[in-house]
Amino acid sequence: MFVALTGTPGTGKTTVAELLSRRGFTVLDVKKLAVENGFILGSDDERGGSLIVDTDSLSEWVMKRYGKQGGSENIFGNTDRKDADPSVRPISENYVFLEGHVAHLMECCEVVVILRCDPKILYQRLSSRGWPAKKIEENVDAEALDVILCEALEYYENGDVFEIDGGTGDPEAAASAIIELANAEFKKESPDYMLGKFDWSDYLLEKY
Repeated sequence: MFVALTGTPGTGKTTVAELLSRRGFTVLDVKKLAVENGFILGSDDERGGSLIVDTDSLSEWVMKRYGKQGGSENIFGNTDRKDADPSVRPISENYVFLEGHVAHLMECCEVVVILRCDPKILYQRLSSRGWPAKKIEENVDAEALDVILCEALEYYENGDVFEIDGGTGDPEAAASAIIELANAEFKKESPDYMLGKFDWSDYLLEKY
């Protein structure tokens, strides 16, 4: 099964993805795959030259390349590493994570895990990257307005969408939560990660 690991830039996707990889899961970087295999449609000059990924074509490619062999490759190394956690080996073979802020737009994914972050914390994280003020504001507002959540719900009407806090400063906890969900086969009965847990309306009210 393909699982989208998505979220606004700065919510901790890459760090959590690396932790999942260390635990033995296959994790694929959507942007890296798109660049290396020619699935870039162009760039968005209004958003600082952000690359536009052809998610439909890339999704087809991923299905052909990884659909049958599952966890044979990993962007962070081979899943047969000595540090891979043997306790997750049985479930790690059943899932391939696609990491990136457009991963939820990949048709091959059956489940979406969204990392969330308090907008005030996200602002600090993105500022530390040296991003332009306009780009920071756009991404922070997108997080506050649940943009990725809304997109995911539009694409995944069956409701296989989960939210996990990526703003606590404890990526290990976020990775463990995802593993817990995977171990439970991403059942909707997991109340700690269901939708509606995060409400950033106070931030919006203060700002506007």
